[in-house]
Amino acid sequence: DYNTTEEFEKNLKESYILTSVYEYLVKESVVHEYPKKEYNELVADLESAAAPFLEQYNISLDTYIETYFGMSREEYIKSNLKSEMIYYAISKAENIVPTAEEILDEWDRLVEYYKNYYMSSGIDEATAKEQANSFVNSLGGESYAEQNVMFELVDKFLVDNATVTYKPTTHTSITVTIAEANKPVTE
Repeated sequence: DYNTTEEFEKNLKESYILTSVYEYLVKESVVHEYPKKEYNELVADLESAAAPFLEQYNISLDTYIETYFGMSREEYIKSNLKSEMIYYAISKAENIVPTAEEILDEWDRLVEYYKNYYMSSGIDEATAKEQANSFVNSLGGESYAEQNVMFELVDKFLVDNATVTYKPTTHTSITVTIAEANKPVTE
């Protein structure tokens, strides 16, 4: 997805900065009380969005969360809600508001993404686009697209305003060994 090594390195650096800032914010933020309405909405959204996947693979939501995220359903929901609360607080404090054009572009991007997903299972393009629109609506429609854009804008704000300090590491080299097919790895 990158045209130059510099673009790749810039993206990698920004991803690292964002991950570091995000982890710091989550670690240092304290939630005294989770808003019931948003908590219940997140539970309903999670169950609704996960239902087709869970049915397809015959797995419970609790088992899925436990297996892939290593936490209980409640811990997972509270973790996600805490993240949302942090992002909304930053958005409000910094007056970060997506434009109508950004929201529409995100809607189109989501529909295109899910359309391609549905088409990969052999569904024709028109039906896939219809299903993609329906799925994006089930995720929350325009408010979901707006939230995605707002999160991206907050991510950009965090990266642009992070103070980066570099600490020397004790690692001087990394060794990567690649095994040939059907041959044992030897060092």
